[in-house]
Amino acid sequence: NLSREQACDALKGMGTGSFLVRLSTNPLHSAVISLNTGRNVNHIQIEFVPSRGFRLIGKQTFFVSLTALVEGYILQGPL
Repeated sequence: NLSREQACDALKGMGTGSFLVRLSTNPLHSAVISLNTGRNVNHIQIEFVPSRGFRLIGKQTFFVSLTALVEGYILQGPL
């Protein structure tokens, strides 16, 4: 359970593509992927929809779990 700032600090010095999944402080979202792009750290909101699953905000694809979401985007390529 990290804040946005703590996630940025944790990812500094890590390689491009390094990421972590953390709980969101926004009650509308379940979690956030904090991703080191090489230039900065992007924070991508994850939404949970009952009976559908997890998805990145703005994306149509749902996954049954956070693990499946992360694995799906690792295999699929850039967010």
